[in-house]
Amino acid sequence: MAKNYKLLSIVSFILSLMFVFSFFCFAEGEEEQPPTVPEQQVTEAPAEQPAPEQPAQETPQEQPQQPSQTQAAQPANNSRSSDNALKSMTVVGFTESGERRELSVDPAFSPTLRTYNLTVPYEIVKLEISVDTNDSKAKVNIPIGYLNLDVGTNKSYVYVTAENGSRRTYQINTVRNEQQETTTELVTEEPTTEIITLPPETTTEIEVIAPVIENSGMNIYTKLGIVFGVGGLLMLALAVPILRKNKKNTEDSDK
Repeated sequence: MAKNYKLLSIVSFILSLMFVFSFFCFAEGEEEQPPTVPEQQVTEAPAEQPAPEQPAQETPQEQPQQPSQTQAAQPANNSRSSDNALKSMTVVGFTESGERRELSVDPAFSPTLRTYNLTVPYEIVKLEISVDTNDSKAKVNIPIGYLNLDVGTNKSYVYVTAENGSRRTYQINTVRNEQQETTTELVTEEPTTEIITLPPETTTEIEVIAPVIENSGMNIYTKLGIVFGVGGLLMLALAVPILRKNKKNTEDSDK
């Protein structure tokens, strides 16, 4: 009987150790979650902005007919001057806001030259022509309607009439440039994909008695906890019959 009690005490002690060890294995055996790789953000390319609309070009005005160079027959009068030439001519351009800009004709002014060329930017919308005649008695006529500029070629005229009625025409051909469009270049950055390389996980392979536990994907602590837990249950199952047998023997000896 003392031998049975001794065996029972040993089994109980081993069983207690196995349960305690299993408890610590389960407590420390929480499986670590793999680090979460942040999703790459894709930057959308901004939408293209529409090109600004070009302003409607004004319809160029009809060109005036060249004044007739044929002079009306007049009675001879030696007392009247026939000088219908200009001594100087100055051309000035104006913007819509009234800004004044000095302009230079091509070729340079000469009293004997009657045709001149001029190129102005889009901002210039009007011309102002100032002249001075050789003869103070000569009359000057500058049509105002031909001083306003359209985009493209424009013609302006200066008519000089001498005292005796003879007339000379000076013509200025002005080219007004088109409006220059200001374009904004859109630079689209291509999204870059960042490749994150994770270090290889260090795994330790161990042999487990039960093949089902080996292929279950559990960590080492969980596996050991299950193994010792099952062993403890087996020891408990063996200890119960021994206790019953010991109790029966005790009752038989008391009788």
